[in-house]
Amino acid sequence: MQSASLVYEIDVVNFVYSKRAFHRYGIRSLIQFLAMKKIILFAAFSVMMMPYEALAQRYYDQGYPFEKAHLYAGLVATLPLGGGFSGTFFHPSGYGASFSYIAFSPNATNIPSNYDPGSNLFNWFGSFSINPKDHIQCYALHAIKEFPTDGNRIRLGIETGPSFLKFDLAENFTPVADPCPTIFGCDPNYTYQEKSYQAVGFSVKGKFEWTIAQPFGLEFIAQANLNKIRSFIAAGLVVDFGIVREEDSY
Repeated sequence: MQSASLVYEIDVVNFVYSKRAFHRYGIRSLIQFLAMKKIILFAAFSVMMMPYEALAQRYYDQGYPFEKAHLYAGLVATLPLGGGFSGTFFHPSGYGASFSYIAFSPNATNIPSNYDPGSNLFNWFGSFSINPKDHIQCYALHAIKEFPTDGNRIRLGIETGPSFLKFDLAENFTPVADPCPTIFGCDPNYTYQEKSYQAVGFSVKGKFEWTIAQPFGLEFIAQANLNKIRSFIAAGLVVDFGIVREEDSY
């Protein structure tokens, strides 16, 4: 009986010591194990990627067709007042593709002929305009054909393709009986509602590109869009950055 009791006491002591040891060293060991696991995974990934790196280097040495492709993004400013962004993939062969988004707000098309914006400056500053606006958003996916000139400093291009559009149009103009109810001046003599629409369109864009440097360039664009809600023409300036042209173009 004394021997069995001694064994039981030793087991209890070992259990308590093991539990304390885990709390003291278990978390540290777990962190070290995870860190080592990351190192092992990184080393394994590097080894697996070595054949692909060698393949990419071989394509580069042999003049792989995409080696000299241009890939760049752009920030867009438009007239009517608005802006957006674009992304372009272009190959020196003259073909490519682009995605663009622009949003702008031209004057509404349904403004009554006797519409008076009033003299309340708070209304003007609140809407940033003295006239009601139609708000247009255009997402476009284009195929590109460009015509480089000597040295590739200047490029002329045309883009065309489908587009998806969202509209918030000023409609349902209602006359106001007394547009001058406050001491701050007169409000507009019409109120109106904004209605939302969506449409699929077809867009065409002409552009003049000035590739100032390999990572930087400017575009002057004119874009037309045909759709069933409100077709439009917009002009703009695009600031491009990325791989805009080849480094050795002069």
